[in-house]
Amino acid sequence: MDYSKFYTPPKIAKLLINELSIPNPPKIVDICCGSCNLLVAAKNKWPKTKMYGVDVSEHSSVDEVIFKRIDGRQFAIDHPFEFPLVLANPPFSYVEESNQFPELFENGFEKVTTSRLEVEMLIANLKILQPNGVLLVIFPSSFIKAESYKKIRKVVAANYYVESILKLDIT
Repeated sequence: MDYSKFYTPPKIAKLLINELSIPNPPKIVDICCGSCNLLVAAKNKWPKTKMYGVDVSEHSSVDEVIFKRIDGRQFAIDHPFEFPLVLANPPFSYVEESNQFPELFENGFEKVTTSRLEVEMLIANLKILQPNGVLLVIFPSSFIKAESYKKIRKVVAANYYVESILKLDIT
C-alpha cells in the first residue's frame, strides 16, 4: 500500500468545506486533487464556481472540474497568486529529487529546507493563493508537533494568518 496517498473521504470533505465562510469564490483549485472529493464538496456548496483539479496521475473525469495533468509544484510556479480558495490534502512522502523546483523556495521560503513532499506541496499551495485568500489544508497532527516541520511552521506563522485548526477524531 502506498501511504503517501490518502484520499479525503466524502464526509470529511463536506465537513471541512462547510467550515468555510467564504461567499462564492470565483474559482477554486486543488493541486493534488486525487479523488476530487474536496472539489466535489466545494461544488456542492458553490455550484457556480469554476473548479480546477491538478494531479500527476491520470484522472477519471469529474463533472465540472477542469483537470490538468501536471505536477502541482510546477502548476504553482506557473500560476502565482491566482486562486482565492485553495484546497489541499497533499501526499506525504519523501521527494524523489531535492530542489527539483527551486522556484518554490524563493520569496520568503529561502530558509526552508526539506526532503518532504508535503512541505513542498504546502509551499506550492501558498504560492498560488491570492493575497487574503484561504487555504484549506489537511495535515496530520505531527505537522503541528514534530521538530522536523519547525522551519515551515515559522514561515507560515510569520507570513500567514491561521484562522483555525480543526482536530478530527477519526477512529
